[in-house]
Amino acid sequence: MAIERGDTVLYIGDDIAVEHGNITEKGREVVLGSGFSEQVIINAQNSYNSSHSNSTNDNTVENASSSEKNTADQQQETSNNKTEIKDKSARPNYTEQEIEAAWTEMEKIESTCTETRYATYSNTLTGETKSEELSLADYKYVETERKEATCTEAGSITYTCEICGDTYSEEIPALSHDYEWVTTKEASFFTLGEEQYVCNNCGDV
Repeated sequence: MAIERGDTVLYIGDDIAVEHGNITEKGREVVLGSGFSEQVIINAQNSYNSSHSNSTNDNTVENASSSEKNTADQQQETSNNKTEIKDKSARPNYTEQEIEAAWTEMEKIESTCTETRYATYSNTLTGETKSEELSLADYKYVETERKEATCTEAGSITYTCEICGDTYSEEIPALSHDYEWVTTKEASFFTLGEEQYVCNNCGDV
């Protein structure tokens, strides 16, 4: 579109222009009368072209951006629909027996005699996980000390667990005397023999 005399335009030429002795400032709308020079009209034409070009570019960019956004939204919606359909179709119906048979042990920490530990399992069909508490381990006692009993005093045996160090003792009952006659001097034709009633366990007479 060409700018002609008599058109109202936004003047962007020099800071000031003179028409019939009147000063026109840059940035004001003016009517291009016969008093303006050809350069003023050319500057006004350039202003219009620049403004029109920027407006067209802005509309083009805005339309392109809007089109890209709509395309992206449609693609996302399509992707969501496909994902939803895929998720629904990818859920096979397993029997309880199949699910139960699919549990596998992932980690196991053995319990001690005094503290319980856990075993962790994962299901290869459903992806679920679970933990189970393990029973306390049995004590592992070994004999670590013994005091033998006598005929008059009880003895004892001490046991200690090799795993946790726990101890306990068992009493050994006193033996009691076990007496029998023992010949201490043989008899002869001229003398009598001698015998003593001696305890076989402790030698008490």
